[in-house]
Amino acid sequence: MDGRDIHSTIRLSAEERRMTRQHAEERLANQPKTSSAEQEALLPKNIQSLLHELQVRQIELDMQNDELRRISDELDTAQARYFDFFDMAPVGYCLLSEQGIIKHANLTTATILQTARQGLLGQSFTEFVSPHDQDALYLFRRTLLATRNPQSCELQLTRSDATRFWVSLDGIAVQEHDGSTALRLVMNDITERKQADEELRIAAVAFEAQVAIVVMDSRRLVLRVNAAFTRITGYK
Repeated sequence: MDGRDIHSTIRLSAEERRMTRQHAEERLANQPKTSSAEQEALLPKNIQSLLHELQVRQIELDMQNDELRRISDELDTAQARYFDFFDMAPVGYCLLSEQGIIKHANLTTATILQTARQGLLGQSFTEFVSPHDQDALYLFRRTLLATRNPQSCELQLTRSDATRFWVSLDGIAVQEHDGSTALRLVMNDITERKQADEELRIAAVAFEAQVAIVVMDSRRLVLRVNAAFTRITGYK
């Protein structure tokens, strides 16, 4: 529940005001009679009416205060849930301005970039992108803004200690409450996957070397041979 929900809750319709008034009247009627009630009965009718109105209004205000306290409790619960789902998510979430300035980031983003979260705010996201991937980021942002459709890309980023790592970005362009455009990004660290892909590529190149290579299992059954093996031995 955000601020708009609160305002819509406390702005009562005519029917809600009527019901609130009715409940307040019922509460006042059910209150135990006190010694002052007899004294109030001796007052002029207009004073009695004014006193009754003040008592009903006091009960209405008490009811509204109870509602505001309930809403406040719901907000506390929603904020705690927000922390669990957003800040502690296993992926990085961040919000960029149309110019690429970091406006908001969760704790996972700060952990991935190894930078204090407050230190991220106000920085340009391009500062974390490796020089040879700057063009890819520019194209990614331009496509998001032009199409307003979800986009994905893979970039190499640089941490403050100059170490480089790979991330996948999934993004979408959204319109903010003030009419500006922002980019919502989901970030995953894919460094291990990229390293594994590179090792597989190197292994594939090595496997197709000029020397004969044969791969067998523990039972000495042939699993794979390279082109040099078939050329040297004549076996397909």
